[in-house]
Amino acid sequence: MTIKRLVDLFARGGLKDDGKKVAGYVPSKKRGWELELYLRRDFLPFVGLNTIAEDVPRSDIIALLDEKAIKAPIAANRLLEAVRRLYTWGIEKELIEITPCVGLKRPGEKKDRDRVLSEDEIDTFWHQLNSTTRMSKDVRVALRLILITAARPGEVCGMEWTELDLKRKWWEIPRERMKADRVQRVPLTGLALEHIEKQPREGRWVFPSVREQPLRVLALSHALRHNREHFGLPRFTPHDLRRTCASHLAGVGVDRFIISRVLSHADRQVTSIYDRYGYDKQKRRALERWDRKLRAIIGKVASADVVEIA
Repeated sequence: MTIKRLVDLFARGGLKDDGKKVAGYVPSKKRGWELELYLRRDFLPFVGLNTIAEDVPRSDIIALLDEKAIKAPIAANRLLEAVRRLYTWGIEKELIEITPCVGLKRPGEKKDRDRVLSEDEIDTFWHQLNSTTRMSKDVRVALRLILITAARPGEVCGMEWTELDLKRKWWEIPRERMKADRVQRVPLTGLALEHIEKQPREGRWVFPSVREQPLRVLALSHALRHNREHFGLPRFTPHDLRRTCASHLAGVGVDRFIISRVLSHADRQVTSIYDRYGYDKQKRRALERWDRKLRAIIGKVASADVVEIA
């Protein structure tokens, strides 16, 4: 079993050497494409396509991870996860018998990020989006919706027309697309509706890609990185726009508990098992406050009714 064949079966499934069919691991996972990307882009070229899977030296994996961690420590962690899952899956499917990943530690120390755009930076970002020629319209709209709704980048990129009730101003994200594995109802404020309603209704997704798939988060990240000089701002990511919305919600007086509901963070308290109330009214009031504040920041209206908390 070569390492390339193991990756192919992991990614697509197929027939084993004994003729029995095996289901791939990647198609059944929400972010399976990311695992496949790390394996094909980083792992296979480094160890060699025709290397026997069980003969891949542990030292080669360590060297690959160390090299990756120098420039991208978090990506190195994800690469290790991809390789580890590949070998674990191979053993479960009786394709291989050993793994070189036992005891390997994550090479990149994961640190909590705290980048929040200031009001001046939000204003610059918003208006500079209009003048960039190196970013598609879908990417620009998706980035703005992350800032407007505080939704995760992946949730915005995967937005489907069937999830939207524009008349009642709601976006209902199904549980299979949610990190917390539960339905999330997102209030659509005026700014959100302005952007969504201008999107052409062509197919399943609000932000389709060229391959009949939704827009990828990677496209948003690449667009921000390639346009960094155009914005003239310190580095920020699509997820930082979500954090920025949450931070400014606190700034206009929204309770932290309601902010956590807007963000759809998991509630690990025992009482959460019995609390099935959706807090829809409170979430709408919170995001409408942010809508008014954001409009003031970008110069669309005044925000006399928004009270900031010192």
